[in-house]
Amino acid sequence: MEFLTRSASVRDRIRVWRAAGARDYEALQRRGTESLAAAGLTSEYCVIRRAADLAAVRGGTRDLVILAAARLGARRLIDNSRVRLIDRY
Repeated sequence: MEFLTRSASVRDRIRVWRAAGARDYEALQRRGTESLAAAGLTSEYCVIRRAADLAAVRGGTRDLVILAAARLGARRLIDNSRVRLIDRY
């Protein structure tokens, strides 16, 4: 149950980053890794990639996936979230 609370915190942070319109994906990946560590998890990876082929994100890419894996003790936790960027007017 404690992990669910920690996980919700990471998801909340991702929502804040999205709302801010952040597009520096390297910085977002670092912040994701830092958020996992702050929640007491040992991060294996936290990356943002193009959903179509998992390649690095290039300018203009709108369909993304956030991939993360971390350890909580002996347990390995993985999560993948698909994100579709939209322009706000």
